[in-house]
Amino acid sequence: KLIIVVILLLINNSKNIKLIFKNSLTKNTLFNLTTQGIADFAANKILPQSNSFIFYQTQTPQLHDLIINELMIKPDPVVGLANKEYIEIKNISKYFLSLKQCVIKDLTSFKNLPNLVLHPDSFLVLYDIPTLNNAGDHISLWNANQELIHQVSYTDQWYQDSIKSNGGWSIELKDQSQLCLKAENWAASIHPLGGTPGFENSIKQNLPKDRVGPQILSFEFENDSILNLKFNESFDSLSLNNLQVWVDKKSINFKIDSSKTKEQNMSLWLDFEVDKTKVQGFKISGLRACVGNMTSDSFDWQMLSLCQRQ
Repeated sequence: KLIIVVILLLINNSKNIKLIFKNSLTKNTLFNLTTQGIADFAANKILPQSNSFIFYQTQTPQLHDLIINELMIKPDPVVGLANKEYIEIKNISKYFLSLKQCVIKDLTSFKNLPNLVLHPDSFLVLYDIPTLNNAGDHISLWNANQELIHQVSYTDQWYQDSIKSNGGWSIELKDQSQLCLKAENWAASIHPLGGTPGFENSIKQNLPKDRVGPQILSFEFENDSILNLKFNESFDSLSLNNLQVWVDKKSINFKIDSSKTKEQNMSLWLDFEVDKTKVQGFKISGLRACVGNMTSDSFDWQMLSLCQRQ
């Protein structure tokens, strides 16, 4: 039980009471404050009152602390919810997240998030949002430091249902632990109302874990030094910092063209002497899938035909 010292502020007929706690309050903990025995100048005492409060220590949302969890793209014809577009976001971190100066964007506009604190494992349904395009759109969340928190590029194929895609049904995220997955991690809600704003998703589940890192599907040379790669799955962009490249078992320097490197595609500027007359071995490692699996893949190429082309 906390022991407090109470100072009654009477300056300028103040109605405030300042509480000074003997012990420090534990941060991010729910407290119950009970007041009793307080009287006015006519000796009228208040009835005992209790109020709950939390002494917050908030965090700025970082990558994937806060996620886009559900989208109502086409609410009409209404199934059971209001005829309004909405985006549901969820705090999947263990922190109390301050949404101050956070924004939600599409490709052409943005909206500020409300200035509030979102508790761990809680939802916020946003109705004041950029207009959601029926056929597809890119939606992203950004923190106060203009750092990306989460992004989704959906299409109307994500409903996985030709009838529900006509309207009235939201699309929901299936597995929040595999955020790099695209269409396979989303589908139309199966809730009778057409969606679950503010509640757990109706299709929430644990998808099978991918045990293999990204594999190279194809490659092509844009010119003698720019190599474009396509992978069989999306990769974690943060893992690009750990990328290593070898040619004929020799480590080489390279640069990543960020404008062409996203999801399943990568573009590299290679800094090495091309031997135009022989087959050369290429190896890449350090690339990580969204679920954490690392790749170490390789292939052979021959530059002769490309370099002689005019």
